[in-house]
Amino acid sequence: MFTNTIFGGRMKIFVISNMYPSKKYPHYGTFVKHTVSLMRENGIDVDVESIQKVDKKWQKIIIYFSFYLRSIIKLMFSDYDYVYVHYVSHSSLPVLFVSKIKKMSVIANVHGNDIVPETDNDKKYLNYSKRILDMSFKVVCPSEYFKKILSSEYKVNEK
Repeated sequence: MFTNTIFGGRMKIFVISNMYPSKKYPHYGTFVKHTVSLMRENGIDVDVESIQKVDKKWQKIIIYFSFYLRSIIKLMFSDYDYVYVHYVSHSSLPVLFVSKIKKMSVIANVHGNDIVPETDNDKKYLNYSKRILDMSFKVVCPSEYFKKILSSEYKVNEK
């Protein structure tokens, strides 16, 4: 699916994720790092914009602001074949913003509480999840259980 562009050049994918491993938290977001590694192993040019886990609330505010701003700039001024959004409830805001200005091919990767909220806080982000799912041409999910939820509650085609 991701081996070549239409003209046989090297495919470019922009991965946006609010989680990625760090020295302090080496297991946080490893699934994102593995996805990026697999893409690169298959000859895809991958650009990643991510954030690493921080402990303090004030750090989160700064790091998210910077993450969103860097993502918006890359989306606006770079050309990608696909934009791959991991954990859509928290990572899709730049894509939703730029999509009003520029057309993009979006692949959404859902993880669980971004489509099945566990807390009241999770519920606040459901609108972002719904909007990014509506504009995505492909959706990746972790299980048949989530596939059924995507199909029934979010009207995502099961294929």
